[in-house]
Amino acid sequence: MIKIIFLVFLFISDVFSIEIDNIISSIEKMNTLNKIPQTIPYKVYDPFSNAKPILNTKSKSINSITPSVEPISLQTVLNNRAFIDGKWYNCGEKVRDYKVKFIGSDSVVLVKDSKEITLRLKMVNSILTMKEQKK
Repeated sequence: MIKIIFLVFLFISDVFSIEIDNIISSIEKMNTLNKIPQTIPYKVYDPFSNAKPILNTKSKSINSITPSVEPISLQTVLNNRAFIDGKWYNCGEKVRDYKVKFIGSDSVVLVKDSKEITLRLKMVNSILTMKEQKK
């Protein structure tokens, strides 16, 4: 019995060794046929290539940029109060660095040091107009 098992084992091992040798040889053939070139034959597109010169230049630092200041605007005047830049002010109060000197019916005078600025209301065309009816 042992002899039979040994013979079967030898037969199986020979068959497997032949199959393994065939597999290894076929893999080696595939590797030689499909070699990948070391250099890439295509050009890689860089979407930021146009921005590189801009990014490499030295720009102004944030501290050196002067902020833009909007002019002071008078929106409305009601009695002795003025609505300037979204806030209500009385005479003597400060608007930015200016002091409110005078509030008129359609203008406000602001003073800073010896400099005076007069803000006037913008004349807005009335949306509603009246027309005479023909009889």
